[in-house]
Amino acid sequence: MTAITATPVDELDEIAATLRQTDFPNQLGIEVTGQCNLHCTMCHHDTLRRPSGRMSPALFRKCADEVAATAPRTAVWFSFNGEALLAPDRLLDMVAYGKSVGLASLNLNTN
Repeated sequence: MTAITATPVDELDEIAATLRQTDFPNQLGIEVTGQCNLHCTMCHHDTLRRPSGRMSPALFRKCADEVAATAPRTAVWFSFNGEALLAPDRLLDMVAYGKSVGLASLNLNTN
């Protein structure tokens, strides 16, 4: 029995067929804090040369309000270059606010 395998071009064509243009991103990454407590070998965090602060509540509210008004099913991910659980009070406030304005998909990616 001979297995038929797809070529890389065929695989890319299959993926391309599933893509569609959207008016608004279907996912949004929120960096609660730029701080991280790990030093993973595959991560570029140690080489970042920008300030490592926390997202202001006002900026998050502005983002959440826009997403809720435009596409409330957008998946909001509390992760980016930092570890969101290093700012637990800020994270919980963000989740509560997001829920209160009608965001349907609030997600956490943590180390």
